[in-house]
Amino acid sequence: MRLCIDVGSTFLKAAVFEGGQRKKSYRGGVFSHSFFSELCSEMQLTPEDLEDVVFCSVHPQWYSELFFDRKVVRTRISPDQTKLQLKYCPVSSLGEDRLALLMAGEARFGLEENFILIDIGTCITYDFVSKGSHMGGRISPGIDARFRAMTHVSGQLPSVTFEKKEGVCTFEQSTSGCMKSGVFYGVVGEIRDVIDQVLNIHGAVQCVLSGTFAQRMEMDLERSVWVRPHFVLEGLYAMRVGKQKSTSRQYIKNSE
Repeated sequence: MRLCIDVGSTFLKAAVFEGGQRKKSYRGGVFSHSFFSELCSEMQLTPEDLEDVVFCSVHPQWYSELFFDRKVVRTRISPDQTKLQLKYCPVSSLGEDRLALLMAGEARFGLEENFILIDIGTCITYDFVSKGSHMGGRISPGIDARFRAMTHVSGQLPSVTFEKKEGVCTFEQSTSGCMKSGVFYGVVGEIRDVIDQVLNIHGAVQCVLSGTFAQRMEMDLERSVWVRPHFVLEGLYAMRVGKQKSTSRQYIKNSE
């Protein structure tokens, strides 16, 4: 079994993969020195169950702390583990979570198709690949960040949170409801506009929507998208498998 871990700005996400199937998943809060022990306990694993661990993090300083007391084979994601031509400048500034998404896209679509990867997290990231070349992307505030920004810069607007399954109308009749409608449909419109821009310029393109709110956004987008909430973790798995078997790329089987 392989354990893949994505240490984000807000949450820790992890999954165990075996034979191309995502067997177990975990989503937790703040990192701690006891993280690995807690994770194994939550997922009912022992270190001996794991062949290796692959991880990415927005907090590089945690690498020396992660699994510091465990003899586990671990691999940090890096740009030289993809066959995509990365035009990002400098490449070292490309976030590891975005790099994992690109590796998942490469494993799924290969080097001949056009695809755009949209990840809805603390920030919303967009990455476009055209026939094996990463053409760059966009970064905009995520849903929670937009709520916090409105509350911070205004003296009157309340603190608001938005749940994944929460319904929202185009026009609401309360201040918090109006904020939710503005943020939600603002994000929907932004994503829809990016997809349309790419389609107008490049024609056929595969679109992947990932992250916490991916499934919630799908219906309102009214665009053909492939929803994969755990695409970052799938990229970490594809990266490690690709490194071990360079002549035969493997990909995650659909276990949604």
